[in-house]
Amino acid sequence: MEVQKRKRRAKADIENLILNVSKSLIEELGFNSITLRAITQKARIEPIVFYNRYKDLDMFLDEFVKSYDYWLDDLNVGYEGDLYSVEGYKHILNRLFDSLYENKIMQQLLRWEISTDNSTTQRTAGLREFHTMPLVSTFKEKFKDAPICIEGVSALLIGGMYYLITHARLSLFAGIDVRTEEGKAKIHQSINYIAEQLFNELALDPKVLKIIENMKEKGLKPSLIAEYTGLEEKIVREYLSAK
Repeated sequence: MEVQKRKRRAKADIENLILNVSKSLIEELGFNSITLRAITQKARIEPIVFYNRYKDLDMFLDEFVKSYDYWLDDLNVGYEGDLYSVEGYKHILNRLFDSLYENKIMQQLLRWEISTDNSTTQRTAGLREFHTMPLVSTFKEKFKDAPICIEGVSALLIGGMYYLITHARLSLFAGIDVRTEEGKAKIHQSINYIAEQLFNELALDPKVLKIIENMKEKGLKPSLIAEYTGLEEKIVREYLSAK
């Protein structure tokens, strides 16, 4: 009886198999608990197949997380409004919350960064900070004369989102379960409220108010004034009507 030979898999197929198996294991176990044995057993490959591609597990994990280095860059794809207006600020934070909630690997990566200090976690945390700096710098400049530290408030909001989502499997927080639609709605409502208050502070800045007055004197419509200053149109109209 002729023994049927096992079909040889292409290199790309094996690499995709290792990646997909590892993704499933990391989502379930986290980065700290994943092992080479678990990967090879679930993928049904010999360890030598893995070692032909990666020096060790640390090298593989370093390569694996590189595909998530630019995760934040995708948050604003397709957004056509002014990213530095109140609506843009709401979009960034709400999209960040929703995206992180859906991205189980990013959740595990954040947990790994908190619990483990190595070259990979240092790089991923550093790159995330690097990619947010253009946004932070622009908002910081916009709020430079306002009585609020926009980067400080943003850090607290984003750090709070990270904790709420990575903590959700353990317990409620302040009575909120972000795994439910009701809990998510409360977070979105709070994000929008805080954003409105922040930009209201910006609108009250005397220098900005003077700019609004000058634009009005030059015949600009409230809609254009709002566009140029990054304020909500209703704030501009309310201020002008009170003059």
